[in-house]
Amino acid sequence: MAFIQRDGCSEGSTVLHTSLRSVHQDCIPMASFFVDTCKASDLVSHDTIIRAASMFGLPSPMVDCPRSRYAGSMVRLGDESIACSRGVRQGDPLSTLMFISVMDEALSNSVPAPFVTIGGSLMDHLVYADDSMLFADNADRLREHLGALSTLLAAAGMRINGAKTISLTVLKDGKNKRLILWPTAYEVNGSVHIL
Repeated sequence: MAFIQRDGCSEGSTVLHTSLRSVHQDCIPMASFFVDTCKASDLVSHDTIIRAASMFGLPSPMVDCPRSRYAGSMVRLGDESIACSRGVRQGDPLSTLMFISVMDEALSNSVPAPFVTIGGSLMDHLVYADDSMLFADNADRLREHLGALSTLLAAAGMRINGAKTISLTVLKDGKNKRLILWPTAYEVNGSVHIL
């Protein structure tokens, strides 16, 4: 929802609000994780950008242009030239589209856990630039989803920022027909997070 000509933040907030309201009204358990991808646009590998752009369905000229610009890309630091194989080019009009294709690839290939229905569509994640929210119907499925996403991001040269990541687990108290927040441990990059 980011990087397009509309208020993606507002749309994301509306979708999130609608999904949480649905959980509350229908008394449905939910496990969710707010994920920040650490310096994603700086760390993503050029090979991943090109592959994801092709898989995203971008026309060949849109894929060939960055491919030729990234090939042999060098950074000069003092007298030394260093080969650059990571990061989208800041200011390049194609960079945002390329980055969106990378995030789409990572989230689409992680363990799907369709959870919330909005407008007849099942949803297992929300994305705004390098921030994501994963949804699942239980903590174990969310752990699978999170582990798969972490592995796919690592393969692309990125990683989850555990310091800016938070979970929310809601369980159903069947006897009382209510929902309760439940402290649940999730591991991200070797550190455990509980909310």
